[in-house]
Amino acid sequence: MATPTFGIFDHIEAIPGTSTPQLLRDRLDLVRMADEAGFAGYYLAEHHGSDLCMAPNQEMFIAAASQITQNIRMGPMVKLLPLHHPVRLIEDLCIADNLTNGRMEFGVGRGVAPIEHYWFGSDWPSSTDRFEDVLGIISRAFKTGEISAEGSKYYDFRAMPMSTMPVQEHIPFWYPGSPVTAGKFGLNLIWPGPISKEAYDLYVDTWNAHRNDDIRMDGPNSKPRVACTLLLAIDEQPDAALDIASRGLNGLMRRTHAVHQWDAEVLGEDAADAALAAAPDHVPHRRGHQGRRRHARADQGTARLDPRVGHDRLHRPADPHRRHDPRRGQAHDGPVLHRREARPGEDRRLTRGQPQRPAALPPAACIRRR
Repeated sequence: MATPTFGIFDHIEAIPGTSTPQLLRDRLDLVRMADEAGFAGYYLAEHHGSDLCMAPNQEMFIAAASQITQNIRMGPMVKLLPLHHPVRLIEDLCIADNLTNGRMEFGVGRGVAPIEHYWFGSDWPSSTDRFEDVLGIISRAFKTGEISAEGSKYYDFRAMPMSTMPVQEHIPFWYPGSPVTAGKFGLNLIWPGPISKEAYDLYVDTWNAHRNDDIRMDGPNSKPRVACTLLLAIDEQPDAALDIASRGLNGLMRRTHAVHQWDAEVLGEDAADAALAAAPDHVPHRRGHQGRRRHARADQGTARLDPRVGHDRLHRPADPHRRHDPRRGQAHDGPVLHRREARPGEDRRLTRGQPQRPAALPPAACIRRR
């Protein structure tokens, strides 16, 4: 097994009392310090219409961060492909890879908030098809050096040359939550917690079965890679670490729910609930939140929480035999997944709770790769 590396996954949420210019300057300072400290990567989410993401056009923030960093890799995590024109996506990615001198990584997804698709003039039911359609245009562009809508179901434009090429021969692409989708298109996999053998085997088997497909984002010598997400807070006192993590997590959940508050207006209540219920397991659901807590040794408290837990119920144990189904994105009987590297045979617990309104939150979760 490869030595794990650590990165930071951030939404750049608004902080009450902090102006947006100051918020962005503070985050740039964070990226600079992370680079100097040896973190491997810094990655930004994309959401619109709320204070969950104050820098939703990630490449602009990365362009600024590229000028004050040397080694840390950066990228969207993820870029919502159905929302954007493929020419703009490809050109922005190539410019960012040049500004970072080959340090870009690119997470892709269709998005989990239906309202965002309507805000961009698209729709939710076609989002999966649109995701694959745009990914195909990107894949063919990097293979041929030409951006073309040939074969596209949703775009019709004249073929154009890629005037600005990326520095990297093969930019690493990532996909969250689905071993099948990630494997099929040659994407590195982002997984909520340490990945089970079942999910990992499904990912690798799908990767190999589709290795010669037309739409592939991996290079000729690429191998499947997995990044595990977790929320980590460290303090000398366990209760203090738990409080830090809980405040940040409650803020993240409140803002995530705010993004979804508009879904019913465009889909209706039942369809909005169905869309949210089908979201990946690491997305906080309105009808219940699962999570856990864990502490390190007594002289250094470490709280690692699942982003579905509420602060008021952190200490209540629940069914210890629930786990994520990699095919369905749901929980069922079996060993539980933690948000850190898996250790076979450990006792694992989940708790349930409802989110509370938070104080200001710290920068978000870590990505650990293997």
